Amino acid sequence: MSRNSFHKKRIQNANIKLGGGLVYNWAAEPVTDEIIDKLQAFSDEMELVEKYQALLSGEMMNPGEKRLVLHQLTRGNVLGCKIEHNGEDKEAFYKGELDKIKEFSEQVRSGKIVGSTGKKFKYVCQIG
Repeated sequence: MSRNSFHKKRIQNANIKLGGGLVYNWAAEPVTDEIIDKLQAFSDEMELVEKYQALLSGEMMNPGEKRLVLHQLTRGNVLGCKIEHNGEDKEAFYKGELDKIKEFSEQVRSGKIVGSTGKKFKYVCQIG
C-alpha cells in the first residue's frame, strides 16, 4: 500500500458524524490503532454506550443528589422517547426554557432591553 493510499484510508476511517451534517475528523491527531483499541476496551469495560443511552433516556444518573441529568435536552431529544419525572414532561420544560432564552435574546438585540445607561448592548458575555 502506498503512503498516499494509507493517508487517504486513515482520513476516511477517522470521520465521526456529528449532528447537523457536521463531521469531526481526527486523522491529524497522534492516535494509533493500539490507542483506539485500548480506548475501545476501556469503553466496553465501563459500559459507556449503555450509560450514555441511559442518560439520554432520562434515567437517574446522579444518585448522590437524587437528580436527573437532562441538560442534553437543550439540544433536542436524541432518542425521541418521552422523558417524564414527577409527572412533568422534561422535554417540554427544556423547550420552554429555550423559548424564554430566545425571547430574551431577541429583546436584547432589538433594544427593547437595554443596559443600565439606557443604551443598547454592544457586547454580551455569557458565562456558565
